[in-house]
Amino acid sequence: MKLLIVNNLYYPFQVGGAERSVEQLVLGLRDRGHDCRVLSLGVGNSSNIDFRMSYPFMNRIWPVNDKRNFIHRLFFQFFGDYFSFHLKKQFMMVLQEYKPDVVHTNNLAGIGDWIWKECRNKNIKVVHTLRDYYQICAKQTMWSEEGGECSSQCRKCRILTFPRKQCSKSVDVVVGNSRYTLDRHLTCGYFESARAHVISGGLASDFGKNHISTDCIEIFDVGYIGQIIPSKGVEVFLEFVRSEGVSALVAGTGPLDYVNHLKEVYRDSKVTWLGRVAPEEFYSRVGLVVVPSLWPEPLPRVVYEAYAYGLPVIASAVGGNPDVLFPDHRQGLFLPDNLIDLVRAYREISSLVDSTTTNTLIEYSKMFSRENVVSNYLELYKEVLV
Repeated sequence: MKLLIVNNLYYPFQVGGAERSVEQLVLGLRDRGHDCRVLSLGVGNSSNIDFRMSYPFMNRIWPVNDKRNFIHRLFFQFFGDYFSFHLKKQFMMVLQEYKPDVVHTNNLAGIGDWIWKECRNKNIKVVHTLRDYYQICAKQTMWSEEGGECSSQCRKCRILTFPRKQCSKSVDVVVGNSRYTLDRHLTCGYFESARAHVISGGLASDFGKNHISTDCIEIFDVGYIGQIIPSKGVEVFLEFVRSEGVSALVAGTGPLDYVNHLKEVYRDSKVTWLGRVAPEEFYSRVGLVVVPSLWPEPLPRVVYEAYAYGLPVIASAVGGNPDVLFPDHRQGLFLPDNLIDLVRAYREISSLVDSTTTNTLIEYSKMFSRENVVSNYLELYKEVLV
């Protein structure tokens, strides 16, 4: 089977969990002996990308440039809608050269959904995985600092993303990385002709097995790992740390001014700031992981990554979090930006943890393994080719 996997970013260009999940899918498909190629935006010696696409000034506006501004971000998102002529020729050359059986698209900001129509015109089957809100939201977040989570698609987004909705009619199978993500798109009337599925996960085969030695390091009560930005709920997490008097490990990076502000405001709390570190260093040093997101993240990898290390998780009840939380730990869901409910969730989950918890959570994490994800997608590819 010849598979073309499309994502706007691919290793070594990555900024979040979507790129890691796509990479694991590609590696898993190749392990199974399938001819799997990657099409992505890229520059320079990006040898991991089989087919690279680019356009003028891309380096200034794509996500790996941490100096881009709001205008750059908007231009990147809408480039595919209005300036796709730079990319269409490159894409058609790839189809002509490689002749894939299935084109599997993922995050398409900076590229565009026109890819689906071109595949339909060539009678090539299309599978699309929803890993963000690019198709339905002009900001890709379904959230605003003023009003919180968007309950529906606003008028502005309906107008601005209308071309994407039309293109979605060319998709054969649509996959949500969580039930929440899938339902948000279907409710808005997208992918009306596609068969719908949910496939979550993408843990590397050895993820969770590389614990570092804890003999000579400090172990913290709770931990947060991710981007340090307001929409991630970092401030309510730090308020919780201060109010409960627990020790906390914070891993990740964010705007320097914002990070320095938090360090100053919470300097009296027992918080250690790690910056960007390898996951094993973080997960090996905490007793419980908090995912305090304010915006409805499609599916934070942190939840099931923590389970692979046998760690209990408490998470805000937004986005895909409830979909992947360990079923026996539903008490660990709390209202976003609600300190009182976060404290309740922490105390309830802490009371449930015993000597068997670690092995139980590690076993649960296996359902999010690369092997399971690859098997599920192979079934879809075979189904769409029938």
